[in-house]
Amino acid sequence: MKAGKKRVAVTALVVFLTFMAICTLIAKGIYTSGLPQVGLTKAERKNINHEVKVSGTVRQGQEMGVYVESGLRVATVLVHKGDDFAEGEPLFRIDENDLQSLIEKAELDIGKLKLQQKEAKANDKLTDKKNAIGTVRAQEDHKQSERDADVVIARKRVLLDKANKALDEYRKSLVPKPDTVSPGDGQGGSGTNSAATLKELEMAVVEANQAVEDALLAREDVIRAADRKIEDARLAEEGVYSSTKDSAGLDVQYQQKQLTRMKELLAQEGWVYAKEAGYVTDLKLITGERTADGASLLYSVDSGERILEAVLAKEQAQYVEQGDVMEISYKNASGKKESIKGAVSYMETGDDGTVKIQIPLVSEEGSEERSMKVGRSAEINFTKQSDVYDMCIPSSAVGKTAAGSHYIYIVEEQQGILGTEWHARQLQVTVLDSNGDYTAIQTAGIDGDTGIVLTHNKGIEDNSVVRVVK
Repeated sequence: MKAGKKRVAVTALVVFLTFMAICTLIAKGIYTSGLPQVGLTKAERKNINHEVKVSGTVRQGQEMGVYVESGLRVATVLVHKGDDFAEGEPLFRIDENDLQSLIEKAELDIGKLKLQQKEAKANDKLTDKKNAIGTVRAQEDHKQSERDADVVIARKRVLLDKANKALDEYRKSLVPKPDTVSPGDGQGGSGTNSAATLKELEMAVVEANQAVEDALLAREDVIRAADRKIEDARLAEEGVYSSTKDSAGLDVQYQQKQLTRMKELLAQEGWVYAKEAGYVTDLKLITGERTADGASLLYSVDSGERILEAVLAKEQAQYVEQGDVMEISYKNASGKKESIKGAVSYMETGDDGTVKIQIPLVSEEGSEERSMKVGRSAEINFTKQSDVYDMCIPSSAVGKTAAGSHYIYIVEEQQGILGTEWHARQLQVTVLDSNGDYTAIQTAGIDGDTGIVLTHNKGIEDNSVVRVVK
């Protein structure tokens, strides 16, 4: 009886445990089905390759220009960009009536400039004469100032001599003669008067001597001022230069050259002819408008030299250096795609950060490169390979905050109420390099075996519980 009851209890326990296990599995399934599903990747050691692809245009290796005076009204333009022309062929024509008017105005301006030049010469001559007179007068004033100062000094010395003589005579009068009684002996007032007179005469000598010294110092000041006036007068005579005369002369020479060229053009009835055969690469003429400063027409002579020119965006240019060899793809004359290589020989940075590059298309006689016509397009391909980075991951695994910092999510195992769980943890990283597909990162706490979140089906945060899927 007891054995039967024991068997029933064991059976009930097994049923209960089985039921609880089934409930746990069901609960865990429901719980995990609601978790964000993440796909993982691992960091690997590799290079980051940067591909530069851009279209370029074939240009003639050397361009030359056709020039005429600026400000001439264009009457007719016979060529257009891309046209070939022969030596002696007319290119464009300048309005003859307008050209004649400009010639007459130029002649009038030259006449005015010559009058200005003549006036400037006369003024310079008058200024030179005035400056010369100023030097002579400064020298005369110097001599006169010296004479006047010497007269003052002489007068002061005469007064000094008189003061010394008066003092000497009075001193002699005070010496008592033999067998005579001194005027001051036994007389209370007369001795005091003698001392006072003697002191006055001595002071007069001192003052007269000081006056002579002051006169000598005044003479030095007067002579110094007169010397400076002579120096100033000589500088005015030798150092003054007026550019008016020479400037007018240069203007006359320049405008006479312009006038000569316009007269030569008028003699050709306004026509501008090609001096050699060529190909129009750029045209800066509009019928009815006036010519601008610079070349009116740019052309190239077909010498066989070719240059491929392209413009790189700022982001592309950082991976290109002078001397880099690039692959150039184009279609030949028969429409077949060809490929050659060329090295960057020239780089020029624009104001907007773009960079213009030039690649000489070196060719041998009879090679396909020589058939590349000016104006043809070609594709440039270049791959810049970085150094090897220890941690490279797909770029989609790297996030960026509003503040501009970068981060990744890694997964870690933790124990939860239903057993082992995966938790996502956010790590700040430093981006070392990126090409859009792969990004090289630097951070602490991970290695090549760390699971890094690559994809997730719903938003995750730091310490979110996630479900790892393969």
